[in-house]
Amino acid sequence: QHEQALADLKRALELNSDRAGTLGMSETVRLAAASDEFRQRVLEFARDAVDKSPDRAQALQDRADFYLGLSEWEKAQADLEKLVASETASHVPHYQHALVCLILNEARKYRDACAAMARKFGKSDDPMAANFVAWTCALAPDAVDDYGPVLALATKAVEACPDSDQCLNTLGAILCRAGRHEEAIKWLAELDRPVEGPDAKADSSPAYTWYFLAMVHKKVGTEEK
Repeated sequence: QHEQALADLKRALELNSDRAGTLGMSETVRLAAASDEFRQRVLEFARDAVDKSPDRAQALQDRADFYLGLSEWEKAQADLEKLVASETASHVPHYQHALVCLILNEARKYRDACAAMARKFGKSDDPMAANFVAWTCALAPDAVDDYGPVLALATKAVEACPDSDQCLNTLGAILCRAGRHEEAIKWLAELDRPVEGPDAKADSSPAYTWYFLAMVHKKVGTEEK
């Protein structure tokens, strides 16, 4: 019932302008995928939501998420660039912006995004912010000129969240990118097992661990592993 869904979304925007940017991403993306006609109408709705929302940053984030869901990479990048220019932006849009730069094969913009994250969150007390800076810098080779500060952030995240496989995986990945291959194998091999313990959290795909393990074993000449 696509017509009714779109009518309800528009009515919600009219009734609650304080949440104008909240589009209901998964439902709205499915609605936009129904047909070209609905796609254009939902895109217009998304633009209207950004214009009317008093919380422009949240509206931009919602619209960027919406564009990402539709693989509208350039449009998502444009909104994310506006977000990361703000001093109050969290690590999330910075991470998404770096991902989009990689998708668009814009290596220089990706490196700039990594540098901006490292500058902004380098002294953050939030372990997830520290972890995402390091993980973002691990996504592609030569992300930064000096991996030392990034490695310090990954270590800080592990110290704060020692049972998080996400943080442990990030540390192994950054060690790999930094050329510290034996240490990377040690950390990643520890992760290549079920996460145990009362506070353990499986919050990262094991595929990431296997990917970096395969990469680092190739680098050290132990491909058979």
